[in-house]
Amino acid sequence: MSTRTIISAKMKGMVYAIYCHHDGYPDHIAPLLLDVYKTQDKIEELILLGDTSAIYETIEKCDPYTKRGESAEDNAPEITHNWKRRDCNDFNYQYFWDGQQWLFVYKESALTPLSTWKEDK
Repeated sequence: MSTRTIISAKMKGMVYAIYCHHDGYPDHIAPLLLDVYKTQDKIEELILLGDTSAIYETIEKCDPYTKRGESAEDNAPEITHNWKRRDCNDFNYQYFWDGQQWLFVYKESALTPLSTWKEDK
């Protein structure tokens, strides 16, 4: 079973969103977003990959669908004026870069700073 997620970021005055099919749970993504994808340039580089199977610690290791020969147009980021919550039946976790910090929602929770998330050990 995959942990599908949406990763969104404020870019160029709009909100760009991509779909990530695998490993969307905070244990995997929170350290990457907080420690690796923490500058506007790195975040934009990630988002502009488009929809992806999974994200990893470098752009080169990420697995966007275009690497598999899928159309860049079909997998381009969705662009909207504002962040929007997605149906929690499809995406348990959603992550949003508001231009200053990473936020996340779990199912129906409020947008919360990702920095407050703690891994269960």
